[in-house]
Amino acid sequence: MKPHSNTAESTQHITTTIDRTLQQAVALHQAGQLQAAEQLYSKILLVQPNHSEAHHNMGVLAMQMKKPDAVLPHFMAALEANPTHGPYWLSYIDALIKTGQLDAAREVLALARQQGIGGGEINALAIKLSDSATTITPSTIEYKHAYKEPQPTSLSASNKIKNKPLKSGKSTKKSATHNKKAPAPQDVNSLVSLFTEGHFTKAASVAQAMTVRYPLHGFGWKALGAAFNLLGQNTNALAPMQKAAMLLPYDADAHSNLGITLHELNRLDEAEASCRRALEINPELVAAHITLSFTLHELNRFDEAEMCCRKALEINPEYAEAYNNLGNALKAQGRLDEAEASYRRALNIKPDFAEAHSNLAVILHELGRLDEAETSCIVALRIKPVYAEAHSNLGVILHELGRLNEAEASYRRALEIKPDYAEANCNLGATLFNLERLDEAQSCYQRALDINPELADAHYNLGNTLKSQGELQKAEICYQMAHQKGLYGARIRKALLLPSIMGTKPELFRSRAKFEQNLDKLIEENVPINEPLKIIGETNFYLAYHGLNDRDLQVKIAKYYEKVSPSLLFIAPHCSKSKLVASKKIRVGFFSKFLYSHSVSLCFSKIIESLSLKPQLEVTLISNSSIDDNIYANFAGNRVRIPYNLPGARKIIADLELDIMVYLDIGMEPLSYFMAFSRLARVQCVLTGHPVTTGIANIDYFLSTDRMEPNNAEEHYSEKLVRFPSPIVYFSRPSLPAILKTRLELDLPNDQHIYMCPMKLQKLHPDFDEAITRILQLDENGVIILFEDDLRPYWKHDVIKRFQNTIPEHLRVRIIFLPWLSNPIDFMSAISAADVILDPFHFGIGSTAAMTSITGTPLVTKVGEFMRGRVGAYYCEMLDLSDCVTKDTENYAKKAVQIASDQQLRDKISKNILKNNSVLYENLQPVDDLIDFFNSVMSDKHSV
Repeated sequence: MKPHSNTAESTQHITTTIDRTLQQAVALHQAGQLQAAEQLYSKILLVQPNHSEAHHNMGVLAMQMKKPDAVLPHFMAALEANPTHGPYWLSYIDALIKTGQLDAAREVLALARQQGIGGGEINALAIKLSDSATTITPSTIEYKHAYKEPQPTSLSASNKIKNKPLKSGKSTKKSATHNKKAPAPQDVNSLVSLFTEGHFTKAASVAQAMTVRYPLHGFGWKALGAAFNLLGQNTNALAPMQKAAMLLPYDADAHSNLGITLHELNRLDEAEASCRRALEINPELVAAHITLSFTLHELNRFDEAEMCCRKALEINPEYAEAYNNLGNALKAQGRLDEAEASYRRALNIKPDFAEAHSNLAVILHELGRLDEAETSCIVALRIKPVYAEAHSNLGVILHELGRLNEAEASYRRALEIKPDYAEANCNLGATLFNLERLDEAQSCYQRALDINPELADAHYNLGNTLKSQGELQKAEICYQMAHQKGLYGARIRKALLLPSIMGTKPELFRSRAKFEQNLDKLIEENVPINEPLKIIGETNFYLAYHGLNDRDLQVKIAKYYEKVSPSLLFIAPHCSKSKLVASKKIRVGFFSKFLYSHSVSLCFSKIIESLSLKPQLEVTLISNSSIDDNIYANFAGNRVRIPYNLPGARKIIADLELDIMVYLDIGMEPLSYFMAFSRLARVQCVLTGHPVTTGIANIDYFLSTDRMEPNNAEEHYSEKLVRFPSPIVYFSRPSLPAILKTRLELDLPNDQHIYMCPMKLQKLHPDFDEAITRILQLDENGVIILFEDDLRPYWKHDVIKRFQNTIPEHLRVRIIFLPWLSNPIDFMSAISAADVILDPFHFGIGSTAAMTSITGTPLVTKVGEFMRGRVGAYYCEMLDLSDCVTKDTENYAKKAVQIASDQQLRDKISKNILKNNSVLYENLQPVDDLIDFFNSVMSDKHSV
């Protein structure tokens, strides 16, 4: 037997359930439990969308909860469902009056009277309407029949009025609204004129009245939906649009308009269906093609979106909006040059098209033409000053130009215009992050997520901020959320997460082992990555501080990136040529982000300036940040600014047709790291700005010095190691201030031995904790001076947390943290006030040696296994301080205490430093060494 159902019984059961739910809702409503009542009314409307009482009561609720946009649609729906019930007319008219739609209220009141609705309350509304034309306030008038505010109703079954179909030709008072099936032509024309003149609020009022008078005629609904849409009230527009499409099944415009509204409400599949229905009716309807292109674009069907735009342009070749949308589709497919041409075509047709100017700026930004991009944004904003998206785009460009304060101002202007702009909040957070205002950045990301919890970039950036603040577990949660929302780069960030400050030795090994295990999982997953700089945006910077041989791990990481992102292996066209064209000059490019006041420029700027003056070289200085003219004042070569994106950066550098590319550093920031995978010059090298191997196959040479490298150093590099006779650095001799600050002025103890480590805290390896412990054990009058990070104050807490597990409590009280001293006079004063400078291991002193040596303060160092831990020993050798070089931790501690405790020994060492320190400064030998190297490698290339 087949299962069956009793339809009558089933319907009766549903009706009974709805009645019971309505009574519960009304009871809650009258008791003031508005949200609970709203939930029950909504349940009723899900089952019975045309339930008049539920709609009416939802309208009352909306008034009480101050949701004006929801009031009229619910009252209108109640009236449409039951046009003979007087209270619905009263509520609707009153709502129209309260929202200032007086003409519509008068129209509806007249219709109500035609329906036979009368009595004291409707008369009170009529008086209220007539009074609205004067300046008399309602409080000055006494009504004989005062109109009562709408109240929630629950009609008993006996009072319900059933809508019966009217018979043709019959006319009664109850059917007065149907006597005339369509609005008069002059009424239609009048309504169209309101749209033409831009009076959309008035148009909405007139259209509402028309839908009440002619509820089965589609034009009024179509006009009402269009008016709401133009007023930005897309939620209110939807129901009239749907009604219009239902009443006008063969009206292409009605379906197209519905598609627009559905698109605005992010109901993309429905929007696509409506647009396609419109195009079935009228294949030449340009608006439907354009809306369909928008919709397909947001569904990531970019090739189909492109086809829609091209079809629109076949119909109307001078349609600027279609060229603009075509540009968007081409951009999404990575066809940037074509996208640029499309935007420019739109602007040829419509020069004041602000959106096309803004979109052109986006393309120019991605092509690395930042100055042009900035100009396009400015033009867009001249045309449309309150254009939030253009302000945000300008912020992105200014950020990449290094003008962070201006970028911040642009984002804040965007948010003044559009406070709920999640992306602008996210972008502002990124700028504040780069300004090292991490707490403010965190607040911006949180605001972005409050507005749009689905914004993956905000979860991702919040994770980056929490990571920088040492909140690794919270960062992992954010990365997980970003990954769940489609951002695979967050999966990589989470997998390769390393603490900025190392924990104890066992914790260090565990974090490194976890890193390697997660890397193996990523390799196994083999998920393709299209834009690694954007999607991953991080290097393996902190591995270098672990004190281990990183070569195999760095190679493994690089091979993973090569595999999942083969686009990284870009080859500049000139590098593919088998034969070299003889040139008078060797073209050399130097790249770094840090061409400003930074240790990288401190080491290399004078060498680059000197090379730029050599006639046999054509030198180009390349950066994605501003180049400090004070530091590079004597640079005579070319300067090139590249964007922070790989395609644009690679194209600009490829066009230089470099013979040799020298990275001053690789691994401290993402652009240099991911750019290094490409072949942008025939020969590619890296200097010691970040003294650890890159693991990248396309970096041919690591330029180091024999005097800092161990005998087996080749085992530490994936590149071919070049052992220059002296370090490729040039230090200008610092000037020692005539008057130095005293210990008292620096908040240093005056009567204790000071062992100072003036380094960044990430250099403090847990092995170094043992040296601190032994020094404090051997010298009861000694204190250790460390420096808080100037940008990351929370690092101090992570170091202290580790010390609690590695250094006894009674010794820890003699470890003092000072604020970071950015002022050179304060810094040199502090170094001069110390008894001994402690060189940390296994990543020791670097450019700081140029400052410490000028003061004559003794340095104690331990020879490391890798070049990054042997720099201090080299400087001691140059300064004739062999006694300050040790080979184990115990002797390191003893030597430091011996020097601090023996004034004569300290004076002797200081005298040696001051006598010999000239060897560290103003040495131009590296310039000649580099020229010899350049000639040699180019000679090899020519011979090949």
